[in-house]
Amino acid sequence: MITPCWELPEGVKALITTCEGGLSAPPYRSNNLALHVGDSRTSVLQNRAVLLRRQSGIRAIQWLNQTHSDRIVTACSGAVIPEADGCFSSQAGM
Repeated sequence: MITPCWELPEGVKALITTCEGGLSAPPYRSNNLALHVGDSRTSVLQNRAVLLRRQSGIRAIQWLNQTHSDRIVTACSGAVIPEADGCFSSQAGM
């Protein structure tokens, strides 16, 4: 994981994940976080749980099915995973 050195308003956090340090087996790069690419569901959920545990003050992560587009959505804690490339939230810990 990389924490960017961007100037952000107080209470805003940015994080970039990398392919390193996870549990997924080849051909998936060990820290695969995507459920929609054919990786083991168990491995992906474990990778996601590790990421969440490492982030203090975060209670939920909005997962996205990446579309390589300009689509940005409002983060929510529902079971639906949006097709988008970014999200935002005004909820603390989301």
